[in-house]
Amino acid sequence: MNTEDSSHVSCLLDNLESLSNQTVARLATMEDDDFTLFTEQRAQLVEALAPYREVMDNNHKARIGRILDDDKAILARMHAIKEEAEQWLAKRNTGKIQRNAYQQVYTADSLFFDKKK
Repeated sequence: MNTEDSSHVSCLLDNLESLSNQTVARLATMEDDDFTLFTEQRAQLVEALAPYREVMDNNHKARIGRILDDDKAILARMHAIKEEAEQWLAKRNTGKIQRNAYQQVYTADSLFFDKKK
């Protein structure tokens, strides 16, 4: 690997590491939109690193390993947000079903005839 490639890989890893550290620092306050932005930015950086995969040295690989260590906490928060959304949807759908059971279905132009026997 030449010096220019090594410097470019280091720069990309700096950006990836910074993104990961910022995400971990803000995990408690991040919402689903924040995670969408994070994953898009991370994907761009990983794609930019892909051509250099074969020529990375041990130092670069160690940095990637440290970055991947943050994934456990990030994924745990993402799963928690997913579960919260699933619970909210289930609660909403249950309420909708219960509401519909008590609401009368009628047509505004219809007539009702009551026959007494």
